[in-house]
Amino acid sequence: MKKNILILIISILSIAAFGQSPEFYLGAAPGLPGDICSMKPSEKMKLIEVLQKYYDGVTASVKNIQSAADKDVAKNNDEMKAGTLRNLGYSEEDVQKMKNSKKMSQADKMAIAERYMEQNKNMTMEEARKLKGEKGNRDSEKSVTARKAWAEGYSTEMIADAQADPKKSQQEQNKNKTLIELTQKQQSLSEKLKGAESRHIDQLTKLEKDANDAMVLIFDVQQRLDTALRKGYGKEADALQVQIKKMQDVHCFKFTGRYLSILSEYRSLIPSLLPDYRSLQKIQFELIQAQTGVTKELTNPDQMALEEVQGYCRLQTEVFKYRLYEE
Repeated sequence: MKKNILILIISILSIAAFGQSPEFYLGAAPGLPGDICSMKPSEKMKLIEVLQKYYDGVTASVKNIQSAADKDVAKNNDEMKAGTLRNLGYSEEDVQKMKNSKKMSQADKMAIAERYMEQNKNMTMEEARKLKGEKGNRDSEKSVTARKAWAEGYSTEMIADAQADPKKSQQEQNKNKTLIELTQKQQSLSEKLKGAESRHIDQLTKLEKDANDAMVLIFDVQQRLDTALRKGYGKEADALQVQIKKMQDVHCFKFTGRYLSILSEYRSLIPSLLPDYRSLQKIQFELIQAQTGVTKELTNPDQMALEEVQGYCRLQTEVFKYRLYEE
């Protein structure tokens, strides 16, 4: 046992110093023994220390990746905002002005908004308010008529613009198509991952409920023991203590066994999820590029995959949660 712990600690120190792949972290994660309930207190504390240190090591790697990503976003924040505004249709002159939006007056901001609406939506701000209807009543006859008239006029203008500059129109269509396709891929992959993990999430939720229900029975006996001790009923108290210990033993073996089984299945599932997490992160990155116009290289595609491994390691640290005694 001591030798295994030493090897694991050396491993933890090594991977904390050098970033590794999610597959490496998962493969190097400490194994969980089957004798959780019968383990001596000293062995329990040593295992808790190993599991917690390993989890902290993985968490540190996740934080390092996130910190680097945050710095990159901060570094390119102005460029990304400007790209987003350009994609929305703001003029280059207004984009440059809005880089210093904190110094702009409310009148200047309204003027930019007015120009944007006229150039891109074929309406003024006042006309936009009228489209909403008086007092927000979008279903009023006047509002419905106004919206219909605007839609017809806007459609006519879009057709005219497309005929006047077919190349620009095609570029806009391609951009919108890319955004739609990426969004659909993102949604599809997110739902796939959620479905794959739902079984184990449901199992853990059911396990926690069953364990809490069982704890109510133990608590009832504990209250009876407290009463017996307070009244000096020695024999009854001794019997109740024996009963509680037996109930705690059953509780630990029953629910820890289920917990270990769920974790084992989950551990076997994770390798198949990691490529999808990498794909999802790449899609989200491409979405940001399409929305901002900023072209950059995805420096670390492993963050989401590593967060999945981090979640598994966190569950490992809770392996003693159904062990209710220390002696």
